[in-house]
Formats: sequence, structure tokens, C-alpha cells
Amino acid sequence: MTKYEDESLKDELLRPLFGVQGLVAVITGGGTGIGKMAAHALLAGGAKAVYILGRRAEALQACRDSSPRSEAIFPIICDVTSKKSLQDACDQVKREIGYCDLLFANAGVPEIPSKILDRSSVKTIQEGLSGLEMDSYEQIYRINTLGAFQTAVSFLQLLEEGNKRAEVPQKSQILLTSSVTGKTSASYGTFGYAASKAALNVLANQLAGILLPHKIRVNVLVAGIYSSEMTDGMLKMTCKSDPTVEGALDSSCIPLERIGSPEDMIGLILFLASKAGGYISGAELVTDGGMLSMPPSWATPTPPVHRGVRILNGIEDNHL
Repeated sequence: MTKYEDESLKDELLRPLFGVQGLVAVITGGGTGIGKMAAHALLAGGAKAVYILGRRAEALQACRDSSPRSEAIFPIICDVTSKKSLQDACDQVKREIGYCDLLFANAGVPEIPSKILDRSSVKTIQEGLSGLEMDSYEQIYRINTLGAFQTAVSFLQLLEEGNKRAEVPQKSQILLTSSVTGKTSASYGTFGYAASKAALNVLANQLAGILLPHKIRVNVLVAGIYSSEMTDGMLKMTCKSDPTVEGALDSSCIPLERIGSPEDMIGLILFLASKAGGYISGAELVTDGGMLSMPPSWATPTPPVHRGVRILNGIEDNHL
């Protein structure tokens, strides 16, 4: 080990390496789930200010009230499908603080199929797919893909200003929340959701290339199953114990036999947001307990199993 490597591992150097002291962050979907975890983690790590954007005032306020540093959380009512709403939020951040170092485009909606797709024949598959509502697909895409894209576009000048002010050592970053469903061959009937996340991955890759000359980094957080409003209903039916504890789920669903814990997500976010992750751009970081590593790329749907009950799309199937 070189002298430099040895000194870099000292405690007084490790703390600022993974800390986010002085960081200004903007988080969409900031009131619940991953957004709430991120807001609290960044503040615990020393962030200067965190703006949380969302459509529900009560969720945003609850996120603020539950933080020990509530004075540094600033809720903003915002609809990511509205350019005007996004611009209003951007203008508020500009007036109040003038820049941001991290934009976390995290807002998204799930897709809940009305029934289990019968795959027994081409005819039943066609009948099932023909009943899909195109309007709901358009809304999912509008929020999960176009909403995230427009969020990134709206805050570009504030991210550039963050680089100019250089209050933190790492360059400004856009972080987007995607999903393993956008990278698999498996399907639980959530075709619209999966397509919206796959499209987001492509947009992020191209944004990273366009913004690279301006030193604005773009990365994607590809999430597996974490506790959130999107997944809690399924988890309550599936797990009779804490789903974050190893052994709560069958290894055929998640090789590590549990869902992601808050610590798993917090650790990854702090790494990406801090100086430690400052050399990363154009990357997709997967946090899924090994789901995508199951050959062939999670191609055969294997829902969680508990005591002989199989859960498909939130519906109990006792015929296992």
C-alpha cells in the first residue's frame, strides 16, 4: 500500500469522502419511499438544504416533520407532468438558494394489472393484452419517463450554477430512479411500467453524453424491491415477518432472500451523492439483491412464496 493510499483510509479523511456537507439537493417524489430515505440520509450526512417535491402536501410535511433537521427540508408542491409546475419549483429554488448540486428525479407511479394474465395459449394471451387500457399506459409513461426527463431539463441551469459555485468537491449530478423491471425478460403484466423504466434508462444514457462536456453527471439507480407505497401491499400478503431480514423470501425470487433495507438504499445514495462517487457518470447502479443475476436475467417470473401461497400482481393464488 502506498503512503497516499494509507493516509486516504484514515478516519478523518473517510468521513468527508462519504459525507455530503454543504450539498444542495432537489428530490422529486420526496415525501415517501426512496425519496424520503434520500432526503433524511442527505441531511444526516450534512447537506445544506434538501428540497422535496411532490403532489401531496401531507406526505411532504410528514417527511419534513420526521427529520431531526426539519429546518433544512423545504417542501414544494409540484407535478412533474406539468412544465409550468416544474418551472415554478425551479424558480423557487433559484430565489431561495440559487443553485443545486444534486437533482434526484425519483417521482414515479406503479402499474397494477386488473387481473392475472392467462398464458396458457396464444388466444388467452391476446385476449388479456387486448384489454389493456392505453390511457393508463400513457399516464405511466408521462410520469415515469417524460416527467423525469422534463425534471432534468428544468433544473439544468441550477445544476450548472452548482458547478460554478463549487460548494462541494464533486460535480453536479442528475440521479434518476429506475427499476429492475425495465431490464428483464420477466413480466407480471406490468408492461407499461417496465417500458417506462426501460425508456428512462436510454434517456439517461443519452443525457449523460450530451451533458458530459458541461461536467453535469447523469446516473441511474436501478432499484429492486424496497418497502414503499408501491410494494407494501404485496409485501404484507407475502411476508409474515420483516421482509428485510434474510430468509423472509424464497431465493427463487431474490437470491439474498430479502428485500432491500433502508440501510441498503441510504448507503448507495450517500455514495453517489458524495465525493466518493464523484468520478461516476453514465452508470446504472443496480440494487436488487441479485435478481438480475439470476440466469437468464430473471426471465422466468418467480413471485415470492410463503407457506404455499403464491402472490401474482398482488392477488393470492392458492393453487401452488
